[in-house]
Amino acid sequence: MTEQGRPNARRQSPIEVLTAWSSSQAMVPPPAIFQRVPEAHIVVPSQSRRVEFRRTADLIDFEGTALGKANLQFINSTNDITENWSDQELQNGRRLVQFWRKQEGNTIVIHHKVVVQEEYVEGNLAVSCLWWPERKEHFFTSVDAITLAEFLLETSFTVPAKNRARRNIAVLNPITLPKVKNDRARSVNERMFVKVMGYPPPKPRTIEKNIKVYRWRDLTSCLEKIIQKYVSIFLHP
Repeated sequence: MTEQGRPNARRQSPIEVLTAWSSSQAMVPPPAIFQRVPEAHIVVPSQSRRVEFRRTADLIDFEGTALGKANLQFINSTNDITENWSDQELQNGRRLVQFWRKQEGNTIVIHHKVVVQEEYVEGNLAVSCLWWPERKEHFFTSVDAITLAEFLLETSFTVPAKNRARRNIAVLNPITLPKVKNDRARSVNERMFVKVMGYPPPKPRTIEKNIKVYRWRDLTSCLEKIIQKYVSIFLHP
């Protein structure tokens, strides 16, 4: 039996859950996708129409009303992720960070929390904060940045859109980890490539090719540079 008392009910997608929740005028418990956000920070939209994000350049013919450029509101600071690492995290060189999002108009409210590998559930959105001991800095990959941006915008980027996103964040001076075989890794960057390629899900990379990594302190700026090209719209019935 489901929570609604109906057997074999189809499980709602995150988008359907958020849309149904937004249509309610009463303060109700947050849906599962946002359940760990402190209650005081939950924002319930006042409108019930469907809102989505689209690139500014694509707003030619659409049945809707533009609200404004996408705006990010972080409930907690991403800079805190680099503090108080456990011995196990330092040894692994990675800390998993799970994200939740809630939308109101053109604002995306974002909450994150550190999770251990054993707590990670496939299908949840989690990215890797990477500790690079030789450089004594924390990093994230371009793959994780684009995946997180897609999650926040509730969309899937096309290949051209991903390429545009990479160009937009190139000003943040990434470091390239060159593709190399395990037994041939010699330089610091090559050894880091091998390490990143070896992590279990959620993997901070996709296919085996050169990887660009960015300093963790630039994560917020990175997301803003990608998302600033998008606007939120009300879709008319």
